Amino acid sequence: MNETDVQYWQRVLGPAYHNHVIQTLREQEEVAKTLGKGKRVRKQINYAEQEMMAAAADSAKVWQ
Repeated sequence: MNETDVQYWQRVLGPAYHNHVIQTLREQEEVAKTLGKGKRVRKQINYAEQEMMAAAADSAKVWQ
């Protein structure tokens, strides 16, 4: 589909095409909201590093 085809249909359909596009986008946004995909921010946890830090803190207490 080239640019002239799009312009032709926009002229033929007029505001009905524009309203259809807007309605389609709104429906897609509603579906995306209900899915909730990608909305939650997850903090990455490295348990090995936490254990090493706890062990280092314990050994620091022993030396004091």
